[in-house]
Amino acid sequence: KTHVHDGGGATRILQTDILGLLQTVTAAPTNAPRSIYEQVVIYSSGGVFRLYVYDVAGQAWHYASLT
Repeated sequence: KTHVHDGGGATRILQTDILGLLQTVTAAPTNAPRSIYEQVVIYSSGGVFRLYVYDVAGQAWHYASLT
């Protein structure tokens, strides 16, 4: 089975704008994600920026501080 995508209906995402690719939140994530899209989150509050990643095996959120 093959599929050819002609680009119809696609939304262009600028490669320089990561915020357009990842969900941005102002509170640390606590829920278990339901999709791959929800497993990587940018946290922004005040001057604090973090990249949160959900560990499926350990069922826990982990983060790295961004500077």
